[in-house]
Amino acid sequence: MSPPTSIPVGRQAERATLAELARDAADARPRVVLLEGEAGVGKSSLVRAAVGDLDSFTVLRADADELATDASMWLLSQLGEFDSRTPLTAGQELLRLLSDRQAHGPVALVIEDLHWADETSSGALLTALRRLTTGDRVFALVTTRPGGLPPESPWRRLVDDPDRGRHLLVGALNVSEVADMAAASGVLLGPNAAARLHHHTAGHALHVRTLLTELGAADLNSVAPLPAPRSLSQSVEDRVRSLPEHARRLIEALAVAGGAAGLIELGAAVEITGEPTDISAALADAMGSGLLDHAPRDPMHRVRFVHPLYRTAVYDDLSPARRRDLHLAWATATTDPALRLHHRIAAADHVDPDLAAELDHAAAHHADPARAAAYLTAAADIGTGEEMPRRVLAAGREYMNGRHLAAMRALEPRLRACPVSARRNIELGWLAWQSGSIPEAETYLLEATGLDEPAEERARAHLALSALSNTQTRGDDGIRHANAALVLSAPDSPEAQFATFMAVGATGQAEGGAAGLDLLLSRYPDPWTTDDTDVNLAWGRGMLSHFAGRVTESARWLRLAEGALAADELSPLMGDRRAQTHVILARCDYVLGNWDRALVSAHSALDIAADESQLWITPQAHAITAMIHAGRGDDAAAQHHLEQGTDVTRVVATLDAIGMIACARAALAEAGGDSSAVIEALAPLTHDGGARLPPAHPLFFWPSMIAARLDLGDLDGARSELGALRAGALRRRLDFRMQLHWLAARIAVMEGDAETAATEFASAIDAETIDQPIVDRAALRRSYAGFLRANGRRRPAHEHEAGARRLLTAAGAVAYLAALDDEAVTVVSGSAPEGRVAALATLTDRESDVVTLAAEGRTNKEIAATLFVSVKAVEYHLGNSYAKLGIRGRRELRALAGRP
Repeated sequence: MSPPTSIPVGRQAERATLAELARDAADARPRVVLLEGEAGVGKSSLVRAAVGDLDSFTVLRADADELATDASMWLLSQLGEFDSRTPLTAGQELLRLLSDRQAHGPVALVIEDLHWADETSSGALLTALRRLTTGDRVFALVTTRPGGLPPESPWRRLVDDPDRGRHLLVGALNVSEVADMAAASGVLLGPNAAARLHHHTAGHALHVRTLLTELGAADLNSVAPLPAPRSLSQSVEDRVRSLPEHARRLIEALAVAGGAAGLIELGAAVEITGEPTDISAALADAMGSGLLDHAPRDPMHRVRFVHPLYRTAVYDDLSPARRRDLHLAWATATTDPALRLHHRIAAADHVDPDLAAELDHAAAHHADPARAAAYLTAAADIGTGEEMPRRVLAAGREYMNGRHLAAMRALEPRLRACPVSARRNIELGWLAWQSGSIPEAETYLLEATGLDEPAEERARAHLALSALSNTQTRGDDGIRHANAALVLSAPDSPEAQFATFMAVGATGQAEGGAAGLDLLLSRYPDPWTTDDTDVNLAWGRGMLSHFAGRVTESARWLRLAEGALAADELSPLMGDRRAQTHVILARCDYVLGNWDRALVSAHSALDIAADESQLWITPQAHAITAMIHAGRGDDAAAQHHLEQGTDVTRVVATLDAIGMIACARAALAEAGGDSSAVIEALAPLTHDGGARLPPAHPLFFWPSMIAARLDLGDLDGARSELGALRAGALRRRLDFRMQLHWLAARIAVMEGDAETAATEFASAIDAETIDQPIVDRAALRRSYAGFLRANGRRRPAHEHEAGARRLLTAAGAVAYLAALDDEAVTVVSGSAPEGRVAALATLTDRESDVVTLAAEGRTNKEIAATLFVSVKAVEYHLGNSYAKLGIRGRRELRALAGRP
């Protein structure tokens, strides 16, 4: 990765840059700044100075802690109360918090030491900051150490985006800044002395500060060589030892607390380990060391170390016995149950079966899988050896259920060391699967199914194999493993219910969406009212309905599940299907002609896929977006999204990705009237009668291929492909009657058989349903109008032209309308969409999404929740859109969008 765009590292220059970025944020152009530098280089000091320069900003602050990297939501909880426990939904809550705080002015969000952040908090922060958009008045300052974020981290992509972020390296102080630091410490240095100190410390801020404390002004200004600097740790230890005992005990207790604590709890911990103490007097003496910072106006009177390295030096200098006693003191002093357990774990210096049992109990009753796993891992260390494998495997299951992949990888050596068992193999198999090692995953899981283990564990291994097979479009294997799991599972158990769901999905893969739907409705015949339907079943029905070609029904059930997906109310099986759900909704709305709404879903799919690192989804979302832009005549936008999606398919070459990109390429060609290019784009999909296509594929693309062959006069090719489409639709139980009759009619016209053509056209019109793609429905009516006109039936020809125009106008499909107008003898009257499409084309993608949902009657709050943005951003985008469109409110907006 190329070095970040850098500015001069002098602190005044950096402060000026940060002040400029803060002004941008105050003007509703949000900014995210990553300050990267070595420990002690002065990042925190720079942040404090930058925040001190802000006027009228509300400041929210959270500090990551190396002791809390496994405590899910620990960092984010410092900003407020959060109900969510996954990055996406917690990120939504953070957006709402930022939006609420903006009611009182711009907001500065300060996150220190991101490299120590727990995985959920880091993901939630990234989710929220990625969704800040013009209109939000947020200035985010995030600090990290070099190497704290890998080069491929989404954080780096965010801050390297020139429209939103900035990546600043905080390096060494220059000579004048060394002199300024000395002056601020009460030491005046001449130019030569400042240069000498700068050279001596290499401009390292913490080292400069340390020597300013160690040496007097005379030594620093003398011409004699400076003494060899003592280590930072030794300097800190000397400072602490020179303090009165009560101040020393306070500093030691603060170090054991983690580096920051409220004064009341700190006083309680100090008194537990010694004589009664005047905590205010002890604090006053401790402050003289220069190691601590105190916020007297803070209601909690928090005390913290000026720098984490000071805390580390004090903590490391404690004797084991003193460290243990202080941890036990904090276990008594703190009112936080989680911190109490943390200190008891840290104090443990021998096998303690009782504490291990308490940790088992705490894990069993904790809602957060990451925290439960941390307790179990600690119990494995503290408890007896024979209990260790059970606890390690229990921790692994918690990480697996919570999808904490990084933590699971850290646990992997301990998992491998456990005796072979079904549970061990399931966890290692899941880890291999998530890491992309599919053969290794199957090896582990297959071995688990053959072990002499309880039926429940072997059932879980079969379930994992069924899920894995379904993701690999191997429906027959998925059915086999789901049925095996059903045999092994107790009736009505969670395993049995999961196996049924897997069998349904696998049947859809192996035999088509209609067969999967049949099985679903036979296994769950009753719960199908929108008021009480289980959202997991609604999701499954929506997906299968799409693959069965029943797009209206698909959209209905998926929208019912959409809110539950956003709120994390679906089972773990569905928890990572948010982006996929939005892609399928986009495909449904594209077919139905709701193209504005399809763009909203496609954009959401791209956003969520980026949040959840689901690269395999993005080609499909780009493809649908490209198809809509092509139909609306915006070839440049269509080509851009086509290229974006194509680039991803070079990395993630799934059949869905390849197929959708081919369809997008064909749509761009079709809208431009290039039939040869349509055939070239779709030929790989229809080769050998579409034998490569899985039974679950809905085949929506195929009529365009046959129509393109007919446009070029290739009757033999069209007949052959029509037969293949008929066979594929029959095998999948898809309703292609309209398209089959329409294309047969076109063949009859070209063969000069007017009687057959008339019969086939009439049958096609009778077979037309709302679930057929509007492009096909309009093409049918366009073809029929031409046939009728050629046979002297002008009035019905005009009626079918009007029908085609209504369909295309509603979608804003101006490219297809242009072709219709070219063929029509008389342009049928109707509301032309060209002006509306041209006006909407002036909007950005985000503005377009906001306008679409506002035209549907959504409130600003509902729009923000749907798009995962803040209410402030919605307000801003609506205002901008009204100005661009020349309208004044939602009534005019609905009229422009053609809504009542």
